[in-house]
Amino acid sequence: MRLLAAPKRSVNPAKANELPWLVASRGLPLTVALGSVVVMVAATVATLLGISWDGSLPFAAVLIVGLVLVSLRLRREIAQCRTFTRRRQNTFNGAPVALWEEDFSAVATWLRTLPESSSPSRLRSLLAANSTTLDHGISLIRVVSVNPAAARMIHLDEGKALFGGDPADPITTEVRLAVIEQLMTIARGQGDLKVGISGTTWSGERIDAILYWRAARGDTGEADYSKVVVAVVDISEQAATEKRLQAVAESKRQLIASISHELRTPLTSVVGYTQLLLAPESGLSASERREMLSLVAASAQDLSFIVEDLVTAARYESKSLGLSCVPVNVGAQVAQVVAQVHATDAHPIEVNAGSAEAMGDPARVRQVLRNLVVNALRYGGEWIRITATKDGPIVRLAISDNGDGVPPGDEQRIFDAYERGQGEPQQPGSMGLGLGISRDLARLMGGDLTYRRHNAETILELTLPAAENDPRDHVSETVPKPEFAGHSISA
Repeated sequence: MRLLAAPKRSVNPAKANELPWLVASRGLPLTVALGSVVVMVAATVATLLGISWDGSLPFAAVLIVGLVLVSLRLRREIAQCRTFTRRRQNTFNGAPVALWEEDFSAVATWLRTLPESSSPSRLRSLLAANSTTLDHGISLIRVVSVNPAAARMIHLDEGKALFGGDPADPITTEVRLAVIEQLMTIARGQGDLKVGISGTTWSGERIDAILYWRAARGDTGEADYSKVVVAVVDISEQAATEKRLQAVAESKRQLIASISHELRTPLTSVVGYTQLLLAPESGLSASERREMLSLVAASAQDLSFIVEDLVTAARYESKSLGLSCVPVNVGAQVAQVVAQVHATDAHPIEVNAGSAEAMGDPARVRQVLRNLVVNALRYGGEWIRITATKDGPIVRLAISDNGDGVPPGDEQRIFDAYERGQGEPQQPGSMGLGLGISRDLARLMGGDLTYRRHNAETILELTLPAAENDPRDHVSETVPKPEFAGHSISA
C-alpha cells in the first residue's frame, strides 16, 4: 500500500465558505449588537423629543449615521477576517513540515456508538481484528487541506491526503496500526498523539516517518476533533542509519563469534598438550612426546594464520594495507604453502604449478593460497589438485577438489563475511573469514578470486596479471587500496 493515498473529498480553507463562517463567528455578532444600540438610542431620543417616526429629517439622519457606523464596523471585521485567513494560510502553506488538516468529528461520533468504546482494551481488539470496522472508521476521516511540503514528501500533487483514498490501494499493516492509535486517542478523549508510520510514497519509494496528531481545544478545554492537525516528519534517512548501525553491531558480534570459534580449537590443543608434556607423572615415551609437540606446532601455526588474516582485515579496513608489486614465481609459492600444510596435515595434494610468473606481493599470494588449500582440506573431497597456467595476459591458479561444493545460488555468498561452504549462514568458521579476505587481496593485486563447478569438481581459481605484461619493468612499489565494491570486515 502507499503510505499516503488520495482522499475522496478535499477542501481548501482559503476558498469559499470559510470567510463567511469567520465573519459570523467573530465579527457579525459584535456588529449587529453595535447597530442595535445605535437604533435604540436614536429611537429613544426621537421619542423624548417628540419626533415622529414618519420619515422626519432628524430621525432619518440619525438612522443613516447608525447604518454607516454598522457598515464601517462590518467592513473592518471583514478586513480583519481576510487578514487572519491570509496569514493563517500562508503559515500553513509555508511550513517546512508536512501538514494535514483533518476532520475527525464523524469518527468521534461513530466511536461513541460502538459497544466496545467503554473498554479501551476491547475497542483496540475490535479494531485490530476486524478490518471491515477499521476500514469504515478510516472512511469517516475527512481531509480539509494539505500543505505543499506534504505533497512534496509523498510525491503527490497538492490537495491529496493521508487516508480515505483509492479502495484499490490497500492499507499496510503499519498504517493500520497508526490509524488504530489515532482512533484510540479519540476514544480516550485525548488530543495528542505521536506514533511511527511506514509505507511507500506514490512514486513507490519506501518512507519511514513519525506522525504527530493534535486536536484543537474548545472553550471548555475538551478536544475538538473537527479541527485536527497532522504533522508527518520523514525519518527515512535516520531509520536507514539506524539499520546500518545495527548491521555494524551484528557484524561485530559475528566477528567475535568467528574469532572465538577459530581460536578455541588450536588454543585448546596447545594448552592441553603442553600441560600433559609438562606433567612429571605423565610417563610419556619419546615418540609420544614428539607426536604431541608436532600437534602443538600445528595448532600454533593455525593460530598464526588466524592472526595474519585478522591483521590483514584490520589494515584493509583502515586503508593502510600496502602491497608489493614484483614478479612472483607461482610454482615456488605453491610449493612453500603445500610444505606448510603437509607439516600439519598428511592429506595428499597433487601439484602441477609449472614455472609461470605473475605480478603481485609474494606474502599475500601465499596467504591467498594457504586459505584456499585449508578451505579445500576442511570442506573438500578426498583429493586436492593445484594447477597453475599462463593464459595470455593472466596467470590462472586453480585449487580443485572432488567435494560436493556449495548449494546452487550460494556461489557468491561464500565470499561474504561469516559464510561457510557446508554450514548454515552466519555461523562462525574459517571459510567465512579467509575467502573474503583472499578475494580482496586478489583484487588489490589486479586479479580476482572466483568459484565454479566443472565436471563434478569444485574449483576456486585465483587470477593474477602475468609478469611479462607489466609495464613497470618489475619495479617494486606499494599499491594503495583501490575503491571497489567488495567484501569488507570491521575488526
